[in-house]
Amino acid sequence: MDFELFLGRFHPLVVHLPIGFIILAAILEGLNRLYKDKFNNLDTAISISLFGGGIGLVLSVLIGYLLSSGGGYEEQTLFWHQWLGIGLCIFTFFGWAVKVGRIKMPKNSASVIIGLLVLFISIIGHLGGNLTHGSDYLLTYAVAVATLWAVNYVVSQSFPIVMDSEVNNGATWNGSLPYFIFTIFIVIIMIVTYKFIPETKGKSLEEIEAFWKV
Repeated sequence: MDFELFLGRFHPLVVHLPIGFIILAAILEGLNRLYKDKFNNLDTAISISLFGGGIGLVLSVLIGYLLSSGGGYEEQTLFWHQWLGIGLCIFTFFGWAVKVGRIKMPKNSASVIIGLLVLFISIIGHLGGNLTHGSDYLLTYAVAVATLWAVNYVVSQSFPIVMDSEVNNGATWNGSLPYFIFTIFIVIIMIVTYKFIPETKGKSLEEIEAFWKV
């Protein structure tokens, strides 16, 4: 693996820095607009967040270009992801210039621009997910996350019910029934993991992704 591609591997890590800055700017801008009496001195923090986001995007674009040089990506999706990323970088610096007053625009323009930045981040991030995980990743991950939330809800709601039940508090279980139930589920998870989840130690991301695409 050459050095350029090695640096490119850091793109998924670096790209979250500007995302965090821009989302932070959006949150602060919302507080500044909705609660002016309490949060009326946030303009400087918002400007710094936008400028930091712009710098982070410059790094993300450069490292992302190095990653794309390795090939193996769908060309049309890569084209839009790349150029929308460059546009987002320019637009972020434009939003910063508007916020600090270097570019004169109507009142509340900065709020609109920051809102658009969040929208563009969502679109570009979706394209990046398509490049990395395939075009069906959104539906796949959405089902997985929804299932996780549903199971967590069931666990959180059933635990106190089972704890307070007469069966659990009787002489047989003496308060240990819910832990016994959860232990059974843990054993099932261990068996499923052993049987169906592949070993990832010593394997590259490409090898792991190829396994799941088979």
